[in-house]
Amino acid sequence: MATPLERTQLCSEPANLLSQEADVALRMVAPRQGALVAKKVSPVAIGLYAALDYLDRRGNPATIEDLADHDLIGSDRGRADLALAEPLGPSFARERFALATDSHPAQVAAARAGVGIAPVQVPIG
Repeated sequence: MATPLERTQLCSEPANLLSQEADVALRMVAPRQGALVAKKVSPVAIGLYAALDYLDRRGNPATIEDLADHDLIGSDRGRADLALAEPLGPSFARERFALATDSHPAQVAAARAGVGIAPVQVPIG
């Protein structure tokens, strides 16, 4: 079994505070464990980003509908990420992704490598 540090490096799964995997956690979603105290710190804007060479090859989408003609990078099984993508329409369905991974750093790396367009926190993008 992976240690908490190894697990954190391998996936985007939140640490279990009740099992003392961490003392304090910053999360993008509300905790599901009722014994935890949560406080919203600040919203984080998400944007769609791609490498310039990808956009040179495939064009720059101007609308959400234009994304149907592009390779998208998104979450594989992350319920919170998939729920955020659902209202954006069928282009953001899991089955449509050119690359699906629950690792946000891997999504950013794939976008930088020109694989497609990925949702990225605006301060990182």
